[in-house]
Order: sequence, then structure tokens, then C-alpha cells
Amino acid sequence: MPSALTRLQIAAYGMGHVLNDACAILWFSYGLFFLHELCNMPAEMSGLVIFSGQIADAIATPAAGILSDSTPTSLPGGRRLIWIALGSICVIICFPRFFSPVVAASPVWSAVSASVFNIGWATTQVSHLALAPDLGGGQSTQLLLSVIRQVATVLSSLAAFVLVRVSLSKLSQPPSAHESAAAFHRVANSVVTAGGVASLLCILFVTKLCRCGAGFSAPPEGAGTAAAIKTEGATPGHGAGGAQPPHPRRKRQT
Repeated sequence: MPSALTRLQIAAYGMGHVLNDACAILWFSYGLFFLHELCNMPAEMSGLVIFSGQIADAIATPAAGILSDSTPTSLPGGRRLIWIALGSICVIICFPRFFSPVVAASPVWSAVSASVFNIGWATTQVSHLALAPDLGGGQSTQLLLSVIRQVATVLSSLAAFVLVRVSLSKLSQPPSAHESAAAFHRVANSVVTAGGVASLLCILFVTKLCRCGAGFSAPPEGAGTAAAIKTEGATPGHGAGGAQPPHPRRKRQT
């Protein structure tokens, strides 16, 4: 296992969580607002939809750690990338559906989309955290990987806020609930497109490292998911840098 990783390799690792970070900031900042204020879902039902997603996240987080730790390291890219890929696919498919006015018309389908999205989110997050120890490189490199991950979190979170602000500013003022809901759907599609590309680059590059013998030959003892989460917390949505979300102006449809 190498003693150090190149800057390009470290940057590729940081790209693996951009999709999660951007989606998380929209989920926590605007999810409930989208359902209740823009799609006219009753407040109690909106809360249950969000709560169903958090329950799914609570179940998927330890399950993802157990499954990724038990995956053979002989797979292309090691034992983590398969779970990062599966989690990213769930996020890409379900996140725009959650922010779809059509899906939001049904609380049941909204809850399904929220739950599958959070399962994918948790799977990607835990596997990406646990990927850092598998990459090796020593304590200083591990610290640098953590820093790069946090920087990517802040930048992607700010980019998501800017995208929302720009999208809403293009609407007629004051925008209707229908126009605002459609804008959020477009933002969600843009986020998963950009984040999906970042995740794909991370997966492809780390797989290339593995094929070149750059890592995964013998993961260090104690470098499993629990050790990675102990080093860096696993709470969804952290790292937004304290940025305040821009709230759209809207008027209810009559």
C-alpha cells in the first residue's frame, strides 16, 4: 500500500460525496417547505413523509456499514465502491422524484421516494467515509482526505443554495406555488446531474488506482466503517458552513 496519495487521487476522493452534500442541503432546507407550502400537502402528512425518510436513514446507516465491511476486497475498486455506486443510483433516481409536484400529490409515493433516497444517501455516505482508510497513505494523508471532504461539503452546499436563488429569481414576482415547485424540480435534476458526474469520476478514478496496485491490497486492521465514522461524524447534512437558505417568495394558488 502506498505511503502517500497524489493530489489528483485526493481530489477524486473528495468528489465522491458531492452528490450527497448538495442533495442533503436541499432536503433539510426545503423538503418540508416544498411539500407543505408549495404542494399543499397537510402539515401532519408532510412531517410524516420527512420522518419516514429519517427512519430509513437510521436503519440504512448501520446496515450499509456492516455490508460494506463484509464485502470482498477483491472486487474492482475494493469493497466500498460498489456500495457508493448503488447508493448514488438510488439518490439520482429518487431525489428528483421527491421534488416532483406530480409525486408530491400522493403522500404514499412521496414517502417511498423519501425513504429510498435516504437509504441511498446513507449507503453512499458510510461507504465513502470508510473508503478513506482503505486508500491508505498514513495519518497525515487521512487527515488531508477528511479536510478535502469537508471542503467539498461546504462548496457543494453553497452551490446548491446559489442554484436555488438563481432559479427562483428567474420566476415572475411574486411567483406562484406551482412555478416555485417546478423550479425546485429543475434544481433537483440539475443537482443530481452534476453530482452524478462527480460520483462517476470518483468511482472510475479509484477503480483505476486499484487496478494499478495503488491500494486495497491489505486494509489496515481497525480501518472499517466504525473507525471511519469515529474519525468523522456521520450526521446527514453537516458541513453547510452555517449558510442560510434563501426562501422563495410565493403566493398560494386559489
